[in-house]
Amino acid sequence: IGYCAWPDIVAEKQETMNIMNQMIKDKVTAYYDGQRVKITVNDVLPQTKLLTNKKIISGYKKLWLDYIEIAANQIELEKYPLPLFDKAYCMIITSLPKTQKYWDVDNKVYGHIINALRHNGFIQNDQWNNLVIIKAGRNDLPKPCTIIYLTGQWDKLPYVEEASS
Repeated sequence: IGYCAWPDIVAEKQETMNIMNQMIKDKVTAYYDGQRVKITVNDVLPQTKLLTNKKIISGYKKLWLDYIEIAANQIELEKYPLPLFDKAYCMIITSLPKTQKYWDVDNKVYGHIINALRHNGFIQNDQWNNLVIIKAGRNDLPKPCTIIYLTGQWDKLPYVEEASS
């Protein structure tokens, strides 16, 4: 009877998945203060032109689903239950490296974030009459990242709140 490597392969694959999951968890911070959700992901959205085949698209979609699921789990551990916004205002800020002075805001794949927010129970649906999306960019933060604000009240978005006070 020969040696079967299958259990070793399965164990190695599981260990690799555990390491990858921990790496993903370390990239996400989230909180909910009772009015506004803030999710920071230490990763940036890919440019539309880089998504050239179904495997790459599927990989990014899964990655952002995982990021938002981790955020939902972090919020559920806090004192507030996970919010579900019927009508939502969502601001997505992409922070790129300080050296990158120009980038086109509409060339990022924002749909993965919106679908992940819906899939993880933050928003009821992503139809035009239930969701307002605002896209913004920065290059003044220490690291490239994506910051997502989600609220049911327009004046609770960061720049709107600052301008109205």
